[in-house]
Amino acid sequence: MIRRILLLMFLFGALKISAQNYDSLFTEFMDLKENQNSIVSTKSDSKPIKCAFGIHAEIKHNFDRFSTAQKNQLAKVLGRPSPSELPLTLDSPMGLFKLHYDTTNVFDKPGYDLNELAEAFDSSYNFQINVMGFDPPPSDNGLGGDNKIDVYIWHLGGDVYGFTEFDDSNNPNQFSAYIQMDNDYPAKSYYTSGINAAKVTAAHELHHVIQVGSYAYKSDDIFYHELTSTAMEEFVFDEVNDYYAYMGSYFRETRFPLTLSDGYESAVWNIFINEKLNKEFHGQKKGFEFIKRTWEILRGDYRAIEAIALSFTEFGLTFSNEFSDFGAWMYFTGARADTENYFSEGVAYPSISLSMDDEFIPPASAALALSTRAITLNYLQFTNIAEDPLDVIICVISNSDIVESIERPLGLLDVSYTLSQSDNNYFSKVTSSKKQFISEANIINNIQVTPFSSGSSDIGKIVFPQPFNYQKHINLIIPLENSDNSEVELIVFTPSMDVVYKNFHEVFGGTNPFIRWDAKKVNGEYLPSGVYIYSTKYDNSETIGKFVIFND
Repeated sequence: MIRRILLLMFLFGALKISAQNYDSLFTEFMDLKENQNSIVSTKSDSKPIKCAFGIHAEIKHNFDRFSTAQKNQLAKVLGRPSPSELPLTLDSPMGLFKLHYDTTNVFDKPGYDLNELAEAFDSSYNFQINVMGFDPPPSDNGLGGDNKIDVYIWHLGGDVYGFTEFDDSNNPNQFSAYIQMDNDYPAKSYYTSGINAAKVTAAHELHHVIQVGSYAYKSDDIFYHELTSTAMEEFVFDEVNDYYAYMGSYFRETRFPLTLSDGYESAVWNIFINEKLNKEFHGQKKGFEFIKRTWEILRGDYRAIEAIALSFTEFGLTFSNEFSDFGAWMYFTGARADTENYFSEGVAYPSISLSMDDEFIPPASAALALSTRAITLNYLQFTNIAEDPLDVIICVISNSDIVESIERPLGLLDVSYTLSQSDNNYFSKVTSSKKQFISEANIINNIQVTPFSSGSSDIGKIVFPQPFNYQKHINLIIPLENSDNSEVELIVFTPSMDVVYKNFHEVFGGTNPFIRWDAKKVNGEYLPSGVYIYSTKYDNSETIGKFVIFND
Protein backbone atom coordinates (compact mmCIF):
# COMPACT_ATOMS: atom_id res chain seq x y z
CA MET A 1 0.00 0.00 0.00
CA ILE A 2 2.79 2.45 0.84
CA ARG A 3 4.26 2.23 -2.65
CA ARG A 4 0.85 3.00 -4.19
CA ILE A 5 0.35 6.07 -2.00
CA LEU A 6 3.79 7.36 -2.86
CA LEU A 7 3.05 6.94 -6.56
CA LEU A 8 -0.17 8.87 -6.18
CA MET A 9 1.60 11.72 -4.44
CA PHE A 10 4.01 11.86 -7.35
CA LEU A 11 1.26 11.77 -9.96
CA PHE A 12 -0.82 14.45 -8.33
CA GLY A 13 2.21 16.67 -7.98
CA ALA A 14 3.00 16.34 -11.67
CA LEU A 15 -0.31 16.05 -13.48
CA LYS A 16 -3.78 17.52 -13.41
CA ILE A 17 -6.16 15.23 -11.57
CA SER A 18 -8.87 13.48 -13.59
CA ALA A 19 -12.21 12.24 -12.24
CA GLN A 20 -10.85 8.69 -12.20
CA ASN A 21 -7.82 9.83 -10.26
CA TYR A 22 -10.07 11.42 -7.63
CA ASP A 23 -11.54 7.97 -7.00
CA SER A 24 -8.04 6.53 -6.72
CA LEU A 25 -6.98 9.35 -4.42
CA PHE A 26 -10.02 8.70 -2.21
CA THR A 27 -9.27 4.97 -2.02
CA GLU A 28 -5.61 5.44 -1.13
CA PHE A 29 -6.41 8.08 1.47
CA MET A 30 -8.96 5.86 3.18
CA ASP A 31 -6.44 3.00 3.13
CA LEU A 32 -3.93 5.28 4.83
CA LYS A 33 -6.45 6.25 7.50
CA GLU A 34 -7.41 2.62 8.05
CA ASN A 35 -3.73 1.81 8.58
CA GLN A 36 -3.57 4.56 11.21
CA ASN A 37 -6.01 2.54 13.29
CA SER A 38 -3.89 -0.60 13.07
CA ILE A 39 -1.19 -1.40 15.59
CA VAL A 40 0.59 -3.63 13.08
CA SER A 41 3.41 -1.93 11.20
CA THR A 42 3.31 -2.01 7.42
CA LYS A 43 7.06 -1.51 7.09
CA SER A 44 8.15 -2.85 3.70
CA ASP A 45 11.19 -2.83 1.50
CA SER A 46 9.96 0.39 -0.15
CA LYS A 47 10.96 3.65 1.46
CA PRO A 48 8.54 5.09 4.04
CA ILE A 49 6.24 8.00 3.36
CA LYS A 50 8.16 10.55 5.37
CA CYS A 51 5.29 13.02 5.35
CA ALA A 52 1.68 12.51 4.30
CA PHE A 53 1.22 16.24 3.68
CA GLY A 54 0.76 15.77 -0.07
CA ILE A 55 -2.14 13.36 0.04
CA HIS A 56 -3.90 15.23 2.88
CA ALA A 57 -3.44 18.54 1.05
CA GLU A 58 -4.90 17.15 -2.18
CA ILE A 59 -7.90 15.74 -0.33
CA LYS A 60 -8.59 19.06 1.41
CA HIS A 61 -7.87 21.16 -1.68
CA ASN A 62 -10.21 19.11 -3.87
CA PHE A 63 -12.84 18.19 -1.29
CA ASP A 64 -15.74 19.64 -3.31
CA ARG A 65 -14.88 17.43 -6.30
CA PHE A 66 -15.65 14.17 -4.48
CA SER A 67 -19.06 12.51 -4.55
CA THR A 68 -21.51 13.09 -1.70
CA ALA A 69 -20.88 9.60 -0.34
CA GLN A 70 -17.13 10.13 -0.49
CA LYS A 71 -17.41 13.51 1.23
CA ASN A 72 -19.37 11.91 4.06
CA GLN A 73 -16.66 9.32 4.60
CA LEU A 74 -13.84 11.84 4.32
CA ALA A 75 -15.50 14.17 6.82
CA LYS A 76 -15.24 11.43 9.45
CA VAL A 77 -11.45 11.15 9.18
CA LEU A 78 -10.42 14.69 8.23
CA GLY A 79 -9.96 17.46 10.70
CA ARG A 80 -8.45 17.86 14.12
CA PRO A 81 -8.61 15.11 16.74
CA SER A 82 -11.15 15.93 19.41
CA PRO A 83 -10.29 16.78 23.06
CA SER A 84 -11.84 13.46 24.06
CA GLU A 85 -9.35 11.62 21.86
CA LEU A 86 -6.30 13.59 23.05
CA PRO A 87 -7.37 15.22 26.35
CA LEU A 88 -3.97 16.33 27.71
CA THR A 89 -2.03 19.39 26.58
CA LEU A 90 1.44 20.85 27.02
CA ASP A 91 2.47 24.36 25.98
CA SER A 92 5.97 24.85 24.61
CA PRO A 93 8.37 26.93 26.76
CA MET A 94 8.05 29.96 24.45
CA GLY A 95 4.27 29.62 24.37
CA LEU A 96 4.22 29.13 20.58
CA PHE A 97 2.89 25.55 20.38
CA LYS A 98 0.27 23.47 22.12
CA LEU A 99 0.93 19.71 22.16
CA HIS A 100 -2.16 17.48 22.45
CA TYR A 101 -1.67 13.89 23.66
CA ASP A 102 -3.01 11.01 25.74
CA THR A 103 -1.31 8.76 28.30
CA THR A 104 -4.20 6.46 29.15
CA ASN A 105 -4.43 4.75 25.77
CA VAL A 106 -1.40 2.49 25.27
CA PHE A 107 -1.96 2.73 21.54
CA ASP A 108 -1.36 6.53 21.53
CA LYS A 109 0.88 7.01 24.61
CA PRO A 110 3.98 9.11 23.77
CA GLY A 111 7.17 7.09 23.63
CA TYR A 112 9.54 10.05 23.90
CA ASP A 113 9.96 13.10 26.15
CA LEU A 114 7.29 15.67 25.24
CA ASN A 115 9.18 18.47 27.00
CA GLU A 116 12.12 17.81 24.70
CA LEU A 117 9.79 17.81 21.71
CA ALA A 118 8.22 21.11 22.83
CA GLU A 119 11.69 22.65 23.00
CA ALA A 120 12.43 21.27 19.52
CA PHE A 121 9.35 23.00 18.13
CA ASP A 122 10.40 26.29 19.70
CA SER A 123 13.90 25.88 18.28
CA SER A 124 12.49 25.12 14.85
CA TYR A 125 10.30 28.21 14.99
CA ASN A 126 13.16 30.44 16.13
CA PHE A 127 15.45 29.16 13.37
CA GLN A 128 12.97 29.32 10.50
CA ILE A 129 11.40 32.65 11.47
CA ASN A 130 14.16 34.59 13.22
CA VAL A 131 17.28 33.17 11.57
CA MET A 132 16.07 32.34 8.06
CA GLY A 133 13.59 35.22 7.95
CA PHE A 134 10.39 33.41 6.94
CA ASP A 135 7.09 35.09 7.81
CA PRO A 136 5.31 33.56 10.83
CA PRO A 137 2.20 31.51 10.03
CA PRO A 138 -1.25 33.03 10.63
CA SER A 139 -3.33 32.37 13.72
CA ASP A 140 -5.92 29.58 13.62
CA ASN A 141 -8.30 31.88 15.57
CA GLY A 142 -8.65 29.53 18.51
CA LEU A 143 -9.53 26.35 16.64
CA GLY A 144 -7.31 24.25 18.92
CA GLY A 145 -8.41 26.02 22.09
CA ASP A 146 -6.17 29.08 21.69
CA ASN A 147 -4.01 30.76 19.06
CA LYS A 148 -0.95 28.54 19.50
CA ILE A 149 0.15 26.19 16.71
CA ASP A 150 -1.47 22.85 17.52
CA VAL A 151 0.43 19.57 17.43
CA TYR A 152 -1.56 16.33 17.81
CA ILE A 153 0.54 13.37 18.93
CA TRP A 154 -0.86 9.89 18.45
CA HIS A 155 -0.37 6.64 16.58
CA LEU A 156 -0.22 7.35 12.85
CA GLY A 157 0.35 3.78 11.76
CA GLY A 158 2.78 2.29 9.30
CA ASP A 159 5.84 4.47 8.95
CA VAL A 160 4.40 7.95 8.39
CA TYR A 161 6.41 10.47 10.39
CA GLY A 162 3.70 13.11 10.37
CA PHE A 163 1.67 15.49 8.26
CA THR A 164 0.32 19.02 8.17
CA GLU A 165 -3.36 19.57 7.46
CA PHE A 166 -4.80 22.99 6.75
CA ASP A 167 -8.04 24.47 7.99
CA ASP A 168 -10.83 25.76 5.78
CA SER A 169 -10.13 29.20 4.32
CA ASN A 170 -11.64 31.78 2.02
CA ASN A 171 -8.21 32.20 0.44
CA PRO A 172 -7.64 29.33 -2.03
CA ASN A 173 -3.86 29.39 -1.58
CA GLN A 174 -3.22 30.32 2.06
CA PHE A 175 -4.49 28.56 5.18
CA SER A 176 -3.95 28.22 8.89
CA ALA A 177 -2.79 24.71 9.68
CA TYR A 178 -2.01 22.16 12.40
CA ILE A 179 0.35 19.24 12.73
CA GLN A 180 -0.20 15.56 13.43
CA MET A 181 2.76 13.32 14.25
CA ASP A 182 3.50 9.83 15.44
CA ASN A 183 3.67 9.11 19.14
CA ASP A 184 6.73 6.86 19.37
CA TYR A 185 8.66 6.24 16.09
CA PRO A 186 9.76 2.66 16.82
CA ALA A 187 13.03 1.55 15.24
CA LYS A 188 11.34 -1.36 13.46
CA SER A 189 9.30 1.07 11.33
CA TYR A 190 11.39 4.24 10.96
CA TYR A 191 14.88 5.08 9.74
CA THR A 192 15.29 7.38 12.75
CA SER A 193 13.52 6.50 15.97
CA GLY A 194 12.33 8.12 19.19
CA ILE A 195 12.95 11.75 20.03
CA ASN A 196 15.36 12.32 17.13
CA ALA A 197 12.65 11.32 14.66
CA ALA A 198 10.22 13.59 16.50
CA LYS A 199 12.63 16.55 16.36
CA VAL A 200 13.19 16.41 12.60
CA THR A 201 9.46 15.92 12.10
CA ALA A 202 8.91 19.13 14.08
CA ALA A 203 11.25 21.06 11.77
CA HIS A 204 9.73 19.44 8.66
CA GLU A 205 6.06 19.94 9.50
CA LEU A 206 6.48 23.45 10.90
CA HIS A 207 7.72 24.60 7.52
CA HIS A 208 4.63 23.12 5.86
CA VAL A 209 2.58 25.26 8.28
CA ILE A 210 4.62 28.30 7.22
CA GLN A 211 4.36 27.40 3.52
CA VAL A 212 0.57 27.09 3.36
CA GLY A 213 -0.07 29.88 5.85
CA SER A 214 2.26 32.67 4.81
CA TYR A 215 3.19 31.84 1.21
CA ALA A 216 1.14 29.49 -0.99
CA TYR A 217 -0.09 25.98 -1.45
CA LYS A 218 0.95 24.80 -4.94
CA SER A 219 -0.76 21.52 -5.78
CA ASP A 220 1.36 21.12 -8.92
CA ASP A 221 4.56 21.54 -6.94
CA ILE A 222 4.24 19.16 -4.00
CA PHE A 223 7.85 18.20 -4.67
CA TYR A 224 9.04 21.68 -3.68
CA HIS A 225 6.90 21.72 -0.54
CA GLU A 226 8.53 18.45 0.53
CA LEU A 227 12.01 19.30 -0.74
CA THR A 228 12.04 22.49 1.33
CA SER A 229 10.65 20.84 4.46
CA THR A 230 13.07 17.92 4.27
CA ALA A 231 16.05 20.24 3.83
CA MET A 232 14.75 22.19 6.82
CA GLU A 233 15.45 19.14 9.00
CA GLU A 234 19.14 19.42 8.09
CA PHE A 235 19.23 23.17 8.63
CA VAL A 236 17.58 23.06 12.06
CA PHE A 237 18.86 19.73 13.43
CA ASP A 238 22.08 19.08 11.56
CA GLU A 239 23.09 16.26 13.89
CA VAL A 240 20.14 13.94 13.12
CA ASN A 241 20.46 13.34 9.32
CA ASP A 242 17.29 11.33 8.78
CA TYR A 243 17.25 12.67 5.21
CA TYR A 244 20.22 10.44 4.30
CA ALA A 245 17.82 7.50 4.09
CA TYR A 246 15.87 9.00 1.19
CA MET A 247 18.64 10.28 -1.06
CA GLY A 248 19.51 7.05 -2.87
CA SER A 249 16.66 7.08 -5.37
CA TYR A 250 17.52 10.55 -6.66
CA PHE A 251 21.23 9.79 -6.93
CA ARG A 252 20.31 6.69 -8.94
CA GLU A 253 17.87 8.50 -11.21
CA THR A 254 19.13 12.00 -12.01
CA ARG A 255 17.93 11.35 -15.58
CA PHE A 256 14.42 11.67 -14.15
CA PRO A 257 13.23 15.29 -13.68
CA LEU A 258 13.96 16.95 -10.35
CA THR A 259 10.52 18.55 -10.60
CA LEU A 260 8.87 15.11 -10.60
CA SER A 261 10.73 13.79 -7.56
CA ASP A 262 8.83 13.22 -4.33
CA GLY A 263 10.87 15.94 -2.64
CA TYR A 264 12.24 13.85 0.25
CA GLU A 265 14.90 12.35 -2.00
CA SER A 266 15.88 15.67 -3.60
CA ALA A 267 16.31 17.84 -0.48
CA VAL A 268 19.96 17.86 -1.55
CA TRP A 269 18.99 20.64 -4.00
CA ASN A 270 18.30 23.19 -1.24
CA ILE A 271 21.35 21.95 0.68
CA PHE A 272 23.38 22.66 -2.47
CA ILE A 273 21.79 26.12 -2.76
CA ASN A 274 22.67 26.94 0.82
CA GLU A 275 26.28 25.75 0.72
CA LYS A 276 27.07 26.97 -2.81
CA LEU A 277 25.71 30.49 -2.36
CA ASN A 278 27.35 30.88 1.03
CA LYS A 279 30.67 30.03 -0.65
CA GLU A 280 29.98 32.24 -3.66
CA PHE A 281 29.07 35.23 -1.48
CA HIS A 282 32.03 34.72 0.86
CA GLY A 283 30.27 33.38 3.94
CA GLN A 284 27.19 35.61 3.81
CA LYS A 285 23.98 33.70 4.57
CA LYS A 286 22.78 34.03 0.99
CA GLY A 287 21.58 30.43 0.80
CA PHE A 288 18.80 31.00 3.31
CA GLU A 289 17.97 34.32 1.67
CA PHE A 290 17.64 32.57 -1.68
CA ILE A 291 15.31 29.85 -0.34
CA LYS A 292 13.11 32.43 1.36
CA ARG A 293 13.05 34.58 -1.78
CA THR A 294 11.89 31.60 -3.83
CA TRP A 295 8.91 31.14 -1.54
CA GLU A 296 8.14 34.86 -1.76
CA ILE A 297 8.01 34.60 -5.55
CA LEU A 298 5.76 31.54 -5.22
CA ARG A 299 3.09 33.77 -3.73
CA GLY A 300 2.55 34.97 -7.28
CA ASP A 301 1.40 33.08 -10.34
CA TYR A 302 4.58 31.05 -10.73
CA ARG A 303 5.52 27.40 -10.64
CA ALA A 304 8.32 26.36 -8.29
CA ILE A 305 10.92 25.92 -11.01
CA GLU A 306 10.11 29.40 -12.36
CA ALA A 307 10.47 30.87 -8.88
CA ILE A 308 13.87 29.18 -8.49
CA ALA A 309 15.06 30.58 -11.82
CA LEU A 310 13.82 34.09 -10.98
CA SER A 311 15.60 33.94 -7.63
CA PHE A 312 18.86 33.10 -9.37
CA THR A 313 18.38 36.07 -11.66
CA GLU A 314 17.89 38.40 -8.72
CA PHE A 315 21.15 37.10 -7.28
CA GLY A 316 22.94 37.86 -10.53
CA LEU A 317 23.17 34.18 -11.46
CA THR A 318 21.51 31.95 -14.06
CA PHE A 319 19.56 28.77 -13.48
CA SER A 320 21.31 26.96 -16.34
CA ASN A 321 24.78 27.63 -14.89
CA GLU A 322 23.83 26.78 -11.32
CA PHE A 323 21.95 23.61 -12.27
CA SER A 324 25.00 22.51 -14.25
CA ASP A 325 27.21 23.16 -11.22
CA PHE A 326 24.75 21.20 -9.08
CA GLY A 327 25.48 18.28 -11.38
CA ALA A 328 29.20 18.59 -10.61
CA TRP A 329 28.56 18.78 -6.86
CA MET A 330 26.43 15.63 -7.05
CA TYR A 331 29.42 13.76 -8.53
CA PHE A 332 31.68 14.57 -5.57
CA THR A 333 29.91 12.39 -3.00
CA GLY A 334 30.49 9.03 -1.38
CA ALA A 335 34.00 7.73 -2.09
CA ARG A 336 34.65 10.77 -4.31
CA ALA A 337 33.58 13.32 -1.68
CA ASP A 338 35.48 16.59 -1.41
CA THR A 339 33.97 18.20 1.66
CA GLU A 340 36.06 21.35 1.39
CA ASN A 341 34.88 22.37 -2.07
CA TYR A 342 31.54 20.60 -2.37
CA PHE A 343 28.93 19.13 0.04
CA SER A 344 30.16 19.36 3.63
CA GLU A 345 28.51 16.00 4.40
CA GLY A 346 29.12 14.52 0.96
CA VAL A 347 31.06 11.54 2.32
CA ALA A 348 27.78 10.25 3.80
CA TYR A 349 25.84 10.71 0.56
CA PRO A 350 25.35 7.97 -2.06
CA SER A 351 27.52 7.89 -5.18
CA ILE A 352 25.92 9.07 -8.38
CA SER A 353 24.82 6.50 -10.96
CA LEU A 354 26.42 6.89 -14.38
CA SER A 355 24.20 7.20 -17.44
CA MET A 356 26.94 5.70 -19.64
CA ASP A 357 30.46 4.27 -19.26
CA ASP A 358 32.59 3.74 -22.38
CA GLU A 359 36.19 3.56 -23.55
CA PHE A 360 37.71 6.36 -25.60
CA ILE A 361 40.72 5.82 -27.88
CA PRO A 362 42.07 8.98 -29.57
CA PRO A 363 42.57 10.10 -32.27
CA ALA A 364 39.12 8.64 -32.88
CA SER A 365 36.27 10.65 -31.36
CA ALA A 366 33.68 9.32 -28.95
CA ALA A 367 30.19 10.09 -30.22
CA LEU A 368 26.83 9.22 -28.80
CA ALA A 369 23.19 10.22 -28.96
CA LEU A 370 21.09 10.59 -25.85
CA SER A 371 17.60 11.76 -24.98
CA THR A 372 17.11 14.03 -21.99
CA ARG A 373 14.10 15.33 -20.11
CA ALA A 374 13.88 18.84 -18.71
CA ILE A 375 15.60 19.53 -15.37
CA THR A 376 17.70 16.38 -15.48
CA LEU A 377 21.37 15.42 -15.26
CA ASN A 378 23.15 12.81 -17.39
CA TYR A 379 26.56 11.50 -16.31
CA LEU A 380 28.72 10.28 -19.20
CA GLN A 381 32.00 8.55 -18.35
CA PHE A 382 34.75 8.08 -20.91
CA THR A 383 38.02 6.29 -20.14
CA ASN A 384 40.89 7.36 -22.39
CA ILE A 385 42.87 4.13 -22.58
CA ALA A 386 45.48 5.73 -24.85
CA GLU A 387 46.82 7.66 -21.86
CA ASP A 388 49.15 6.16 -19.26
CA PRO A 389 47.92 6.45 -16.61
CA LEU A 390 44.35 6.37 -17.88
CA ASP A 391 42.28 9.56 -18.04
CA VAL A 392 38.76 9.15 -16.69
CA ILE A 393 36.56 11.91 -18.10
CA ILE A 394 33.11 12.72 -16.70
CA CYS A 395 30.79 14.89 -18.78
CA VAL A 396 27.70 16.03 -16.90
CA ILE A 397 25.01 17.03 -19.40
CA SER A 398 22.23 19.12 -17.85
CA ASN A 399 18.92 20.17 -19.38
CA SER A 400 17.55 23.41 -17.89
CA ASP A 401 14.42 23.86 -20.05
CA ILE A 402 11.97 25.37 -17.57
CA VAL A 403 9.06 25.79 -19.97
CA GLU A 404 9.27 22.17 -21.11
CA SER A 405 9.39 20.97 -17.51
CA ILE A 406 6.02 22.64 -16.93
CA GLU A 407 4.26 21.99 -20.23
CA ARG A 408 5.66 18.54 -21.10
CA PRO A 409 7.52 17.22 -18.04
CA LEU A 410 8.15 13.76 -19.51
CA GLY A 411 9.01 15.01 -23.00
CA LEU A 412 12.35 13.96 -24.49
CA LEU A 413 14.96 16.13 -26.20
CA ASP A 414 17.52 14.51 -28.50
CA VAL A 415 21.13 15.52 -27.89
CA SER A 416 24.23 14.53 -29.84
CA TYR A 417 27.53 14.58 -27.97
CA THR A 418 31.05 14.19 -29.35
CA LEU A 419 34.28 14.08 -27.32
CA SER A 420 37.71 14.37 -28.96
CA GLN A 421 41.32 15.00 -27.99
CA SER A 422 44.00 17.09 -29.73
CA ASP A 423 47.40 18.24 -28.42
CA ASN A 424 46.57 16.81 -24.99
CA ASN A 425 43.45 18.97 -24.77
CA TYR A 426 39.89 17.67 -24.77
CA PHE A 427 37.14 19.17 -26.89
CA SER A 428 33.44 18.43 -27.08
CA LYS A 429 30.55 19.30 -29.32
CA VAL A 430 26.92 19.38 -28.28
CA THR A 431 24.17 19.45 -30.90
CA SER A 432 20.45 19.76 -30.16
CA SER A 433 17.38 21.60 -31.42
CA LYS A 434 17.33 23.37 -28.02
CA LYS A 435 21.03 23.71 -27.45
CA GLN A 436 20.52 26.84 -25.39
CA PHE A 437 19.19 24.67 -22.55
CA ILE A 438 22.00 22.12 -22.61
CA SER A 439 25.01 22.78 -20.38
CA GLU A 440 28.11 20.73 -19.69
CA ALA A 441 30.25 20.28 -16.57
CA ASN A 442 33.52 18.38 -16.94
CA ILE A 443 35.59 16.37 -14.48
CA ILE A 444 38.92 14.73 -15.33
CA ASN A 445 40.42 12.26 -12.86
CA ASN A 446 38.15 13.60 -10.11
CA ILE A 447 39.09 17.25 -10.70
CA GLN A 448 36.49 19.67 -12.05
CA VAL A 449 37.82 21.57 -15.06
CA THR A 450 36.65 24.37 -17.33
CA PRO A 451 33.90 23.02 -19.62
CA PHE A 452 35.16 21.72 -22.95
CA SER A 453 32.18 23.44 -24.56
CA SER A 454 28.96 25.02 -23.40
CA GLY A 455 25.57 25.18 -24.99
CA SER A 456 24.06 27.30 -22.26
CA SER A 457 22.78 30.80 -22.79
CA ASP A 458 23.93 33.47 -20.37
CA ILE A 459 21.24 35.95 -19.44
CA GLY A 460 23.36 37.35 -16.63
CA LYS A 461 24.14 40.55 -18.55
CA ILE A 462 20.58 41.20 -19.74
CA VAL A 463 17.98 43.27 -17.88
CA PHE A 464 15.41 40.79 -16.55
CA PRO A 465 12.49 40.16 -16.67
CA GLN A 466 11.51 41.55 -20.05
CA PRO A 467 9.03 42.99 -20.58
CA PHE A 468 8.49 44.03 -16.96
CA ASN A 469 4.86 43.79 -15.79
CA TYR A 470 3.78 45.27 -12.44
CA GLN A 471 1.11 42.60 -12.03
CA LYS A 472 3.54 39.71 -12.43
CA HIS A 473 6.96 40.95 -11.34
CA ILE A 474 8.44 42.45 -8.20
CA ASN A 475 11.84 43.80 -9.22
CA LEU A 476 13.73 44.67 -12.36
CA ILE A 477 17.25 43.19 -12.28
CA ILE A 478 19.87 45.42 -13.92
CA PRO A 479 23.31 43.79 -14.34
CA LEU A 480 26.59 45.64 -13.91
CA GLU A 481 29.76 44.85 -15.82
CA ASN A 482 32.07 45.02 -12.81
CA SER A 483 31.92 46.95 -9.61
CA ASP A 484 33.58 46.90 -6.21
CA ASN A 485 31.25 49.67 -5.10
CA SER A 486 28.62 49.01 -2.44
CA GLU A 487 26.13 51.14 -4.36
CA VAL A 488 25.71 52.70 -7.81
CA GLU A 489 23.56 55.47 -9.26
CA LEU A 490 20.69 54.47 -11.54
CA ILE A 491 19.19 57.06 -13.91
CA VAL A 492 16.20 56.17 -16.12
CA PHE A 493 15.13 58.20 -19.16
CA THR A 494 12.25 58.21 -21.62
CA PRO A 495 13.23 57.89 -25.34
CA SER A 496 13.08 61.70 -25.47
CA MET A 497 15.71 61.74 -22.67
CA ASP A 498 13.42 63.07 -19.93
CA VAL A 499 14.61 61.78 -16.53
CA VAL A 500 11.87 59.74 -14.79
CA TYR A 501 13.98 58.19 -12.05
CA LYS A 502 17.31 58.88 -10.32
CA ASN A 503 18.57 57.24 -7.15
CA PHE A 504 21.34 55.13 -5.61
CA HIS A 505 21.00 51.34 -5.27
CA GLU A 506 22.81 48.67 -3.27
CA VAL A 507 24.96 46.28 -5.32
CA PHE A 508 24.30 42.54 -5.01
CA GLY A 509 25.69 39.43 -6.64
CA GLY A 510 29.37 39.13 -5.74
CA THR A 511 31.26 38.20 -8.90
CA ASN A 512 28.14 38.87 -11.00
CA PRO A 513 27.05 42.28 -9.69
CA PHE A 514 23.57 43.68 -10.22
CA ILE A 515 21.06 46.09 -8.72
CA ARG A 516 17.35 45.68 -8.00
CA TRP A 517 14.69 48.29 -8.78
CA ASP A 518 10.93 48.04 -8.37
CA ALA A 519 10.49 50.01 -11.63
CA LYS A 520 8.62 52.78 -9.84
CA LYS A 521 9.29 56.48 -9.62
CA VAL A 522 10.83 57.82 -6.42
CA ASN A 523 7.31 58.73 -5.22
CA GLY A 524 6.08 55.18 -5.84
CA GLU A 525 4.14 55.83 -9.05
CA TYR A 526 4.10 53.26 -11.86
CA LEU A 527 5.75 54.14 -15.14
CA PRO A 528 3.62 54.04 -18.31
CA SER A 529 4.10 51.17 -20.78
CA GLY A 530 6.98 51.80 -23.12
CA VAL A 531 10.71 51.57 -23.82
CA TYR A 532 13.09 53.19 -21.33
CA ILE A 533 16.80 53.92 -21.37
CA TYR A 534 18.89 53.48 -18.25
CA SER A 535 22.36 54.50 -17.13
CA THR A 536 24.34 53.07 -14.23
CA LYS A 537 27.33 55.09 -13.06
CA TYR A 538 30.15 53.60 -10.99
CA ASP A 539 33.95 53.39 -10.88
CA ASN A 540 34.23 56.45 -13.13
CA SER A 541 32.43 54.53 -15.87
CA GLU A 542 28.92 54.38 -17.25
CA THR A 543 26.81 51.54 -18.67
CA ILE A 544 23.79 52.33 -20.85
CA GLY A 545 20.98 49.97 -21.81
CA LYS A 546 17.24 49.76 -22.28
CA PHE A 547 14.23 47.81 -21.06
CA VAL A 548 10.49 47.59 -21.68
CA ILE A 549 7.62 48.10 -19.25
CA PHE A 550 4.26 46.66 -20.21
CA ASN A 551 1.09 47.20 -18.18
CA ASP A 552 -2.08 45.17 -18.74
